Amino acid sequence: MGNETNIELNHAPDSALPRRAEIDADRPFATTDRHIAVAARDAVRRDIWVPKVVAVTVDQGRITLEGKVEWDFQRESAERAVKDLAGVVSVNNAISVVTGAFPTR
Repeated sequence: MGNETNIELNHAPDSALPRRAEIDADRPFATTDRHIAVAARDAVRRDIWVPKVVAVTVDQGRITLEGKVEWDFQRESAERAVKDLAGVVSVNNAISVVTGAFPTR
């Protein structure tokens, strides 16, 4: 799995994204992992229910979502936001639901 594309939603300006110019022989016409990662990051950022602590990893079109959220609907919202993006093969939703994960005001 050395071909992973990691995007940390908290601190990933577009200039910090990995640069890749490779073609996967198994998916020659598929969207690149970099494009999928950018689209997934943007989709998760646009979803008002998903906390910005969710991390997106893409490897050969397979998205992994990681992080901690306080409610299950936030976990489900993150998956819904990315599952139908172009080039996505599968989504592994590894987001943990942890009560009290975020401090209250």
